[in-house]
Amino acid sequence: MPKSVKAIINPKLLAWARRSANVSLSDAAKKAGVRVETLESWEKGKDAPSVAKLRALADKYKRPLSVFYLPEPPTDFQPISDYRRLPGEVAGVLSPRLTYEIRAAQERRELALSLFEDLGEAPPTFPLRQRLADDPEVIGAALRDLLGITAAVQGTWRDPRVAYNAWRELVEGAGVLVFQTPSVARIPVKEMRGLAIAHDVLPIVLVNAKDAPAARSFSLMHEFAHIVLRDSAISDYSQSNADQPRAPEAQRVEVFCNQVAAATLMPRADFLAQPLLQGEHPLQWTDEELAALAEAFGVSPEAALRRLLTFGRTDQAFYTAKRREILAAQKQFEERERKSKGGPPPHRAALGHLGPGFARLVLQTYYQRRITLNDAANYLGLRLPHISKLEALAYGRAA
Repeated sequence: MPKSVKAIINPKLLAWARRSANVSLSDAAKKAGVRVETLESWEKGKDAPSVAKLRALADKYKRPLSVFYLPEPPTDFQPISDYRRLPGEVAGVLSPRLTYEIRAAQERRELALSLFEDLGEAPPTFPLRQRLADDPEVIGAALRDLLGITAAVQGTWRDPRVAYNAWRELVEGAGVLVFQTPSVARIPVKEMRGLAIAHDVLPIVLVNAKDAPAARSFSLMHEFAHIVLRDSAISDYSQSNADQPRAPEAQRVEVFCNQVAAATLMPRADFLAQPLLQGEHPLQWTDEELAALAEAFGVSPEAALRRLLTFGRTDQAFYTAKRREILAAQKQFEERERKSKGGPPPHRAALGHLGPGFARLVLQTYYQRRITLNDAANYLGLRLPHISKLEALAYGRAA
């Protein structure tokens, strides 16, 4: 029988993860299927668990496998200031699933910083910073310049999934880590469509994979706007409601980020030049017309509708009524997603979750022999047979 591969990790991380999860030695040992004395020897560095045993402990401690390969235990995740509580919940209290995803995203950032150090390279610094007093249309144009996107190129992204993946790659190229919550996390869109964790170096955007692809593009740009403001936030970019109103300043920020996202995805001149907007048109729009406007920019009908309102091409009454219909359709989409079985193969799921930028960073560190192939597999949360398939996908080659 082949010998188990040992996980070459910092033993301090094992002890830290267990204690921070408030798990006893006996409960952790039971999960790993070993004696308490064996677990103690791992935590003291006298021996090391196999990769399989480490996976079991990571599951018990609710930590991503990659965190155990950090040089030092990370600090816990920073507070997120703008959180609109769900009905019936205590303000500011995150669900356990979302708490875990935020923590995991920050731990992956710590790992990314460590990998850059292994490579002897400085991680990119995010170059752009703006204020709430600035013009959202001007910021949108600046973001397009930063990302190097033109109307001609964007016009080829007719499929919403293609558009979202393209925007994601561009944002990652600007020095932002863009992660997605895995579908298995099942975090409802009403709790979080996206979040931003602002840093000058390697800021984080997290997008909810349960949302429709066209809506994800808007979420991505909304959170990108938070990064530009250096404002960490959890957003659903919905309007405030009577039950759960935001504080005025928080609402101002959310509206501003909506405006920046819309200006980035649908520049004023390009939007108003659409054939449907030429000449006189009533303030009410059919579903087919909204879908055509949305398709032209690879966005959701809701985003196109909001842009029409901004330019006075519809009124508040129609916007409110039509948006209610769109949200009802979104709920039906979420319900179908919830009931759907199966999912993408492991390498596609991992790349969707971690993003091409992070995956390439891990692979590059492996290519330069700074980490082992087993390390790379563990950072990516994959088994060895899936690495080559993820590599092909990350670099746009046929698997």
